[in-house]
Amino acid sequence: MTPVSADNIASERNGYGPRDSAYDSSPVSEANRTPTLPLDRQLRYGTGIQYQVNEKVTVGAANELLDGGKAPFNVRRGPLAGRLQGGYSTNLLDFLAVNLVWKLKRTWLIRYALTNSAPPTA
Repeated sequence: MTPVSADNIASERNGYGPRDSAYDSSPVSEANRTPTLPLDRQLRYGTGIQYQVNEKVTVGAANELLDGGKAPFNVRRGPLAGRLQGGYSTNLLDFLAVNLVWKLKRTWLIRYALTNSAPPTA
């Protein structure tokens, strides 16, 4: 495995993946928002990295932070439970993903797809 360095990270084959951000408006109005899914406007920030180990194997990782807003809610839960009001001062979700790409020989994949025959044994 080639060590990670500034030279091979900056190359076309190995490098930082996309760094991106996004904005989504609230999927529900405040009147219909519940504490079980407290989504307000959403700000998303993400980044990732891909590293090519060799010709056949690439590994990667990605992280995304979602800021779900204050998400105020005001819900009437029935005659016995009453009204539930509130919001969130911190409404953050963090997503982490890792991946592995393993490239197989194309010749047998194409032959298998066309003829639906068993792949060759190594």
